[in-house]
Amino acid sequence: MKSKKVWYGIGLCATIGGAGAVLDEAVPGQSLFSPVSSALAADSNEAGEGGEAGHGGNVNNYPGELSEVMAKIWAGEGGEGGAGMTHMWPSVRIPALSHEQIESIIPGNTLRNDGRAAMYFAPSGELEGWAASYAELPADQVDATCTAAALAERKYWREDDRCWKININPSSGTWKIDGHQLCTRTTTRSELVNSCWHVAVILDRIGLFDEHGDMQKVGRVIMQGKVLGVTGDR
Repeated sequence: MKSKKVWYGIGLCATIGGAGAVLDEAVPGQSLFSPVSSALAADSNEAGEGGEAGHGGNVNNYPGELSEVMAKIWAGEGGEGGAGMTHMWPSVRIPALSHEQIESIIPGNTLRNDGRAAMYFAPSGELEGWAASYAELPADQVDATCTAAALAERKYWREDDRCWKININPSSGTWKIDGHQLCTRTTTRSELVNSCWHVAVILDRIGLFDEHGDMQKVGRVIMQGKVLGVTGDR
């Protein structure tokens, strides 16, 4: 689990740490696009609960200056000051971004997780990227195939005595911002998927939440420009 600096107190660090597995981990063998429940997500209509992803009555109510948060993320020090999180404890509220805020950070940039998925959001509204799928290797091939070098190149994913080959599947489509949501229409392996997400900045990650406040997919790293290499290279 990555260590993040948050200046709101030790208690808040514990809360964010509990969600780290959701932000950093994906499970081989499961669909990359299957719902992932987040410790930070809750129904936006529940009063007093932390991590609401829906807007409720708080569109544009974003603590702090989003441009300053993004400048820190681009500089590699995401998470300073909580990136829009409130000072509440024990609950932490993370507001979804407005149409204008999404428009200020998504066009011309890439949302990705190394070895899992990457998608470039062209200013023209086109999408270009890929999504990984996993094929488990026979047990007698694991040690010879899933070497440290192969793992570093994101060709395989290993957990103890099990190993999966990572297959890269090209994705393409279109995107738009509609009703304070990021909407995509993508085709991967001949499968067309239409989705709309509320967007939130969680430390140095981008969280995508459905209308119920459940986080879908894992948290994404946002990178400037087109960065579609499997290991994060351009």
